[in-house]
Amino acid sequence: AKLDGAYCLDPTHPGTKEFISREVQNKKKEGFEYLKVDFTSNGMVQADSYYNKDVTTAVEAYNEGFSHFISEVDKGEPMFIALSIAPIFPYQYGNSRRIACDTWGKIGQSEYSLNAVSGGWWTNEFYQYNDPDHLVLVGNDADKETEGENRARITNGAVSGMVLVSDNYSLEDKSGRGDAKLSRERAQKILMNKDVNEMADFGRSARPVYGYREYNDKGDGAENCFVLDTEKYLYVSVVNYKDNQIAGKVALERLGLSPSSFSSVKELWSGDDVKVGKDGLSYTVPGKDAKIYRFLKK
Repeated sequence: AKLDGAYCLDPTHPGTKEFISREVQNKKKEGFEYLKVDFTSNGMVQADSYYNKDVTTAVEAYNEGFSHFISEVDKGEPMFIALSIAPIFPYQYGNSRRIACDTWGKIGQSEYSLNAVSGGWWTNEFYQYNDPDHLVLVGNDADKETEGENRARITNGAVSGMVLVSDNYSLEDKSGRGDAKLSRERAQKILMNKDVNEMADFGRSARPVYGYREYNDKGDGAENCFVLDTEKYLYVSVVNYKDNQIAGKVALERLGLSPSSFSSVKELWSGDDVKVGKDGLSYTVPGKDAKIYRFLKK
């Protein structure tokens, strides 16, 4: 049988297991430390019978095959396993799970990824990282991403808790893909923000501030306010998915704060100090852009 153009193999068969062992060990010899394991839902196809006669269901076979894969991964120097197009259930087999696949740099794709955080931030309790997909600054379209869209996408990574940068920075590359010169310029502006990178370094998914709001008048829309609480700081990220500027206010009690519980607030993309009154955090965000407000807790 075939699924998505690939032949289905019996995960319990010695030949399949030997194939898995060989491929993993070859990647280790080649020096790879990160493996993206794609279409992990496709490994579960019900068969009439399996080599292991004690196995009768696709779930049992799936777990036997995946357990063998992980046993090979764990030999010697361990590898980081990123699961992609993955259901939630095989969390014991991966370090991260991609929450939004084929997500590039446009603002609508940031919303698509943050929709997964809005409704699924809690999967960070199973996986070490919620993976918002590779963070693209400059894609292949003639309509290049704006710097605001870049800030929104990197904010998307910091909010999710994982940053994997994938632009083509090689001026010698002959593929014709991407725009290496522009990518370098954007990276120097966007990726070198120490405060934003420090937030991302926590490696934890932020939560939606509200948990029930959508901001594009569609049922599949993402929230645009997210909160990450750490020992020293509380971060409030606001992403604008619209073309026009947005403005709003978040009550301090909604963030679990009081006027006496923090000493200062800094907006990380601009570096500006922000005054926050007793009635809450007032924000304005330009179209297709993002802001991150960092409260220094007392």
